Amino acid sequence: MNKTNYLFVYGTLLSNFTVDSAKFLRENATLVGKAHIHGLLFDLGNYPGAVYLPHSNFSIKGEVYEIKKERFNKVFYELDNYEGLDPINEKQNEYIKDFVVANVEGKEMTVITYLYQQSCNKLKLIDCGFYPEYMTKN
Repeated sequence: MNKTNYLFVYGTLLSNFTVDSAKFLRENATLVGKAHIHGLLFDLGNYPGAVYLPHSNFSIKGEVYEIKKERFNKVFYELDNYEGLDPINEKQNEYIKDFVVANVEGKEMTVITYLYQQSCNKLKLIDCGFYPEYMTKN
C-alpha cells in the first residue's frame, strides 16, 4: 500500500492530542493542513471511528500529514499496531487501512486513512464530524 504518502487523521492522532502515537506521527511526518473526507464519524468510547461515504453530504474533519518517504514503512508499522491491525485476522479488526479522497484546504487528493469496519448500528453518531469539538461537549 504505497500509492500515496499522505495520511488523513481524524481522532487521537490529530495534532492537538498528546498520545505517544500522535507524537510519533508529528516526529516522522509533516502536517499538510486541515482536511475533510465524506462520511460519518462514530463514538467508539475513547476514540472515534470513520465510515467513508464518498457521495455523502456529511463530512469528517481532520488533518492530512505527509509521511516522509524514507520513514513510510516504519510509520505505518507503528500506526498499524496503534490501530490494532492484525494482518492474519483482518475481518476481525476494528479498522481497515484504505485509500480515500480528502479535500485538503480546497484541493482533492488521495490519502490513506484508517476506517471503521464493524457494525455501527449501536454506536452514537458524532454529528459535528469533528472529534475534538465533540469531546468538549461530551
